[in-house]
Amino acid sequence: MAKVALLIGVSEYEPGLNPLPAAVKDVEAMQQVLLHPEMGGFTETDIMVLKNPQRQDMEEAIENLFAHRQKDDLLVLFFSGHGIKDDTGRLFLATRTTRKTPRGDLIRSSAVAASVVHESMSRSRSKRQVVILDSCFSGAFAEGLSAKDDGSVNIREQLGGEGRAVLTSSSSTQYSFEQQGSDLSIYTRYLIEGITTGAADLDEDGVVSIDELHEYASRKVREIQPTMKPEIYTSREGFKIRLTKVPQGDPKQKYRKEVARYSSRGDVSFVGRKTLDALRSRLGLSEIEATAIEDEMLAVARQEFKQKLQQYERDFSEALQQQVALTEDDINMLRLNLQQILGLRNEDTMPIEAQVKARIEAYKQHLQLYRQSLAKAMRQEYPLSQPTRHQLQQMQYEWQLKDEDLAAIENSLTAEVEAYRQKLQQFEQAFTKAVQQEYPLSQANHNQLWQQQQLLGLKAEDIYPITARITAEREAYQQKLQQYEQVITQAIEHQYPFTEEIREELRRYQHVLEIRDEEVAQIEEKVIRQRNTNQFQTNPDLPYQTYHQTYVENLPLQHVLEIRDEEVAQIEEKVVRQRETNQFQTNPDLPRQTYHQPYAKKISQGTLVLKIRQWQFLVQILLVLGLLGGIGFIILRILNPDPLRLESFSANNSLITEGDEVVLKWDIHNYQQLQKLVLTAKAKDLQPIQSITYDFSNGIPQLLGKGSANEIPSCQVQEKQELICTNVKTGVKTKGNYIFELQAFYQNGIQAQTTDVAISDRQIAEVLDFQLVFDKPQYIKGEKILFNWTIARPLLLSKVQIVGNANDGTSYGEPVTYKFNQGNITDPKLKKLCTQQNQQLKCINIPILASKLGNFIFEIKAFANNESGKNSSKKTESKIEILPKPFKIVSFTINDSEQSNLVLKEGASATLNWRVEGENINVKLLPYGNDVPPIGSMKLPVNQAFPPQLGLQVNDISGKQQPQQRGFAITVIK
Repeated sequence: MAKVALLIGVSEYEPGLNPLPAAVKDVEAMQQVLLHPEMGGFTETDIMVLKNPQRQDMEEAIENLFAHRQKDDLLVLFFSGHGIKDDTGRLFLATRTTRKTPRGDLIRSSAVAASVVHESMSRSRSKRQVVILDSCFSGAFAEGLSAKDDGSVNIREQLGGEGRAVLTSSSSTQYSFEQQGSDLSIYTRYLIEGITTGAADLDEDGVVSIDELHEYASRKVREIQPTMKPEIYTSREGFKIRLTKVPQGDPKQKYRKEVARYSSRGDVSFVGRKTLDALRSRLGLSEIEATAIEDEMLAVARQEFKQKLQQYERDFSEALQQQVALTEDDINMLRLNLQQILGLRNEDTMPIEAQVKARIEAYKQHLQLYRQSLAKAMRQEYPLSQPTRHQLQQMQYEWQLKDEDLAAIENSLTAEVEAYRQKLQQFEQAFTKAVQQEYPLSQANHNQLWQQQQLLGLKAEDIYPITARITAEREAYQQKLQQYEQVITQAIEHQYPFTEEIREELRRYQHVLEIRDEEVAQIEEKVIRQRNTNQFQTNPDLPYQTYHQTYVENLPLQHVLEIRDEEVAQIEEKVVRQRETNQFQTNPDLPRQTYHQPYAKKISQGTLVLKIRQWQFLVQILLVLGLLGGIGFIILRILNPDPLRLESFSANNSLITEGDEVVLKWDIHNYQQLQKLVLTAKAKDLQPIQSITYDFSNGIPQLLGKGSANEIPSCQVQEKQELICTNVKTGVKTKGNYIFELQAFYQNGIQAQTTDVAISDRQIAEVLDFQLVFDKPQYIKGEKILFNWTIARPLLLSKVQIVGNANDGTSYGEPVTYKFNQGNITDPKLKKLCTQQNQQLKCINIPILASKLGNFIFEIKAFANNESGKNSSKKTESKIEILPKPFKIVSFTINDSEQSNLVLKEGASATLNWRVEGENINVKLLPYGNDVPPIGSMKLPVNQAFPPQLGLQVNDISGKQQPQQRGFAITVIK
């Protein structure tokens, strides 16, 4: 009995056919297996190897393989290369010189027809003929994959026959691929693996038969590439043709065999792991040796599986990012097609889909956050400054946002911002006009402006800077008007009408203050009128006296003092008479015609005349004038006492913190004239928020003049005229900027002063930063979520809490609380993760256990240890989804086999073993439909009623995970 083999590999082709580098390597690997004395047992002279042969050489070699053979000879023909069909459907094996016409039709004379092989086999006397074709029927199929053939060929019809076994890598409608990163083609690789490891010896009789080799290679190929369906075509004798033996005596080889048996999709099953661990111990292999064998055998499968997962992720991600949203049916169809093409199951693709969806959702959220940040920046400044642009670019880089997405956002926001700014300008013009017409604004004008704000859709925080600026400008202008009024009042009191020099000084002062001419005229008219009114009220004779003085000085002030003509005549007559009398009394030597003659006419003869000396008369006049002056002064003080003066008004402290009360002080001179005091607190928009009235009609009111037993009175009188108040409480404690105004009402008018007070936030421990350590949107229940945080002013901390809340308000659970004592951490575990520097507490990698399913926003709260009752908080920027642990069918075997197609003998028994990992799941055994535990076994009798299919189905009770199913196709034979 002879064993003869012909091994043909064609890697190089003429243009029109893709090269297949793995084909020649397939031949070399098969040669080594057949030559191995403990496996193939072929002699070197009985193996002929053809690499990239010509057509004639290939046909002669095929004919010689089958010619002149004996009945018991084992003949093996192995071909790896392109298979091509002609326009009639006939199969041809491509050679190095095989060509196609420009139209793509095969030039038959350049290839070897399958009929040549068939005829050679038919003429041979050998009853043990094995043909292995590692070819398929199409050209290049996809990048990274090389397809070996195209067409539709009936292998059984053309190569099947008595005493023959034909193995093909794919059926007529399937594809056989070369995988990048592997030296051998997929089908040949597992043929070699099944023989070299002994894993293909399914009945463990020490021999690998054709049917066992096919069963092993077929199962492995379908795990990697489900679209490939290796087939076997045999006659009755060909089914059990023994091809090779299993190597004996090598413990590593035995371990390889078991690794091949229990490995699937680049991993070892649960049952397989237990079996391999026991076998490793029995064979005396070290853990390092066993791991090296597993890595060697599983490396390619793992790499291929990883590449398939990556391809699924790319395709699924591209599909979900289409502009037209996919329906649920579209997604299901896409999932089904990709799983079939790539040979993936639900448990493989579900985590990928969850990650892709989470990544897309996170990208959308980041776009939304970017839009919000850009909108906020545009409201604060437009166009954007370079530092702001840089910050936005940092966000884009951190979140990997696409330029085209950001351009669309910016274009949209630019249009919105420009429209909004136009509305702000419209409101600013209206507010400016209103303030120019009336200041302070009346309530009616306030309401009208508020209605316009609502109509334009403007936010209060946007219009506040506008109103504050315009109000401040108006306040500043009002102060300039007041300054000018004070200066012109002093000038009028000093001298009026003004000299040209004074008038020029006033014009220069007006220019410095930038006051309009019409307002200067109004102020001057107002001051003169007020001065005249005040003087007339305090001295009714003042108009006559003033006119007297003016007349003497020849200054016509009648129109200024508003005196009637008849009163002017009376005053003139009185002045003339008084002047003559004064001259007569003070000058006795007046001319005789004016003094002596009239006097002599009145004195009769013999009358004694007393002649008073001039100095005596002067003394008498001075005494009379002094007496009259004293009386006049007393009357003047009674009728016109010193006016009341509000000397000062201020706060004890103009800058305080929230919770402290605003305390005021003031000093009033000649307070006896005081009728009432009105103290008003205003916000910066000048709207009153509080007003207090102190009534002085019955003296100092009790609220100011009397303190408690332990308090000093707020106000005290000094030197009988000064009312000094130093500790007047207002009750104002809340944060804000305030203007306090004190108005003093008295008989002759009103005096007022204002003072500013700012109440700032009470300092608390402030959260500066709170974020996830890893930018990971999803966590599995039981994992640790790590956080980093930074808190300023830790000395003010009493405790820190981390809380989580879902969209519906559902709490994540009890807050995680860390207590502090004057900034010192009481938790020793937290203390190891935190450092303090520059009044900042930085804590890194703080773990929170993912314990509750759902979508949560986490928030940190820093509680102050003072009496403010406030806390500082910050939330994570994005939601965190906590998923259940993915359940997994770890293993499901029948009689310790995981092969999807099983043949059971009637009368035997089938032992089912399964293991499922997961929580909150329901496990069913199909087709029986009864619930079973996650881990279990069952023994069933094999008979004609045995179900043709057995399956294990796992469902997530919450419905958040897709069901998983694994099963067997059963054939019962007698």
